[in-house]
Amino acid sequence: MHNYESDPKELARILFSQQPKNPNEIKLLPELYDTQDTLTDKDVVIYQFQILLNIYLEGILNILSTKSNDYAETYNNISMNDLLFVNPWFFSFGYMVNISEHEKYEDATQIYCRVLLSFVSNDSEYFRIKNITNTFHFIRQACFDVEKVNNVNDIYAVLNKNGKMLKIHFTKL
Repeated sequence: MHNYESDPKELARILFSQQPKNPNEIKLLPELYDTQDTLTDKDVVIYQFQILLNIYLEGILNILSTKSNDYAETYNNISMNDLLFVNPWFFSFGYMVNISEHEKYEDATQIYCRVLLSFVSNDSEYFRIKNITNTFHFIRQACFDVEKVNNVNDIYAVLNKNGKMLKIHFTKL
């Protein structure tokens, strides 16, 4: 079993620069229970979600950069299958990426954050005003209810694609 300890951007670079491993072959998420007594189970789950979401977005940026220099055009034309291309790598560390398109939220209390992308026209002004240099940024939702969190599948993020909301969440294999 491979162990990786690094920041999510570096983990994504390492993971996506090689072929996917067998399911559950990579131990990606730290065993926080043993080292951080101050964290609750819910804190650990939220931390795991944050890592998974960062790795996912770095993977998406990777595919966008291989298709074109124009992220916005590529992102607008990318298919749902393209958005799930990272699943073989996620299987390697025991998770599956799930994405679904929605007109509105079923339960806004499960939305951990909204993902902003610097190359999406509705989001770009926020990056300019806040002087954010990263390609993506998370805005934590005020109505997120941590009491509803029991596992990583209980949390999701949303992002805008062509006026539709995409719900992103992760399922443990």
